[in-house]
Amino acid sequence: MGDFIRGDRWKKGNKLSESIVFAHGNTIPELQEALTRELITRHSHSSVKRDTLTLIDKQKEKFGGILDELLINQKKIGHWAWWVWPTEMPGGSEPPPKTSIASEDIPYLLEHTDTELWTLILKIINEVGVYKAIPGIDHGRIIHFYKLFMNADINLKDKYKDFFNEVNTLSLQIY
Repeated sequence: MGDFIRGDRWKKGNKLSESIVFAHGNTIPELQEALTRELITRHSHSSVKRDTLTLIDKQKEKFGGILDELLINQKKIGHWAWWVWPTEMPGGSEPPPKTSIASEDIPYLLEHTDTELWTLILKIINEVGVYKAIPGIDHGRIIHFYKLFMNADINLKDKYKDFFNEVNTLSLQIY
């Protein structure tokens, strides 16, 4: 949203209006839209746990590197399981700030993270094979992730069909 400066009031018809001059060329409808988006975002954040917001930030920051690692090495080399298979429990060796996801925050997470990139990461792991691509130490986390996410609302599974298909395919290799 561009910066704005409040100007003098003037009479328009019988209504008193405030003139607003936008330094970056924003119009009043653009400002109203931006403020509405901001209010919706603030309201939706109010019920979301801080760990979930941190998880979204970490996923957006790390997914590109994770994808590169998988494409180059065809296996997990780095330490990133917490962000690809989030669970209700933060990882013991996860660098701070720690992340986790509560079941009620899954819709918010899927709406605000890069689900296309996340799905691609899972797809590559599925194609290589979870036992080849992922060390055994991470398999328990994958099972807990699967159980948590597969209990998600059916509407989410329809909306994020490709993601949930990859989650299901991954779990079939572990069980």
